Amino acid sequence: PSAVDGEYERDIHPGPHTYKASRGRQVRGFMRFGSCRLDSSECLVLLMNAARCPWPQTDALQGICEADLCAWLVEPGNTLTNLAFLFVGLWILRSKRNGSLAHWFGWLAIIIAAGSTAYHATGLGWARYLDYLSVYFITGVMTALNLRRWLKPRHWILVLTAVLLPTALLSAAYMAPKYAIWVYVLGAPCCLIELRLAFRDWQHTRYQYYVLAWGAAGLGVLAWSLDPVPVLCRPNWHGLSGHSAWHVLAALSLLLTYKFYRQFVDGSRGKPHGEA
Repeated sequence: PSAVDGEYERDIHPGPHTYKASRGRQVRGFMRFGSCRLDSSECLVLLMNAARCPWPQTDALQGICEADLCAWLVEPGNTLTNLAFLFVGLWILRSKRNGSLAHWFGWLAIIIAAGSTAYHATGLGWARYLDYLSVYFITGVMTALNLRRWLKPRHWILVLTAVLLPTALLSAAYMAPKYAIWVYVLGAPCCLIELRLAFRDWQHTRYQYYVLAWGAAGLGVLAWSLDPVPVLCRPNWHGLSGHSAWHVLAALSLLLTYKFYRQFVDGSRGKPHGEA
């Protein structure tokens, strides 16, 4: 171990991740004390830092570039960029038109802001799945709205779809956590239904916002996937990163998706409404 200005640094667990006890700051992952002697000074520093940290230290945030802090906001950059979802949600809820549609998307954006904030602020395992579930609800809501336009089923079927589909996606993410980002592919039914509706209603439907929404979402996923790349990753920069860019672009995508769906009078086929 080395001591520099009173700061102790030690590899607690040999491998790709280094855990650093430096003025209460952790750089990534789950701390293990089993490989150091409890009477050693560096272990005492680690134990004191762990006691000061407001949240238990887990490995839930592995794969994300931003370094973890021993603070109330474990990842400040990835936490604060969730304000984009909050702003989008409040803007949509202020809409005087579109009734229940505005409530669907407005509260959905606020729920996503809450789930993602809980995850990145605490780094807890249960918060990660709350984050996933809130995002999967987008697929559930879009599928329900498309079913409403296509088959016009009973209201309880739409509600069931909006709830059960995200639950199924969350179950898949839980069973294969390494591939959670790709679980979104299982939400393809909403896109397939939209494709079917496009062939039927293309003369009466404006798809500009729909294309822009998926473009923003695609750029966001690309930024997310590039976040841990060593050449691009700056762990100690708690500002804009690949993952925080995903938050901003996903919020923009949700706003554009709302703008697409508000053109429909009652969720069924019909001529577009004027812009609100």
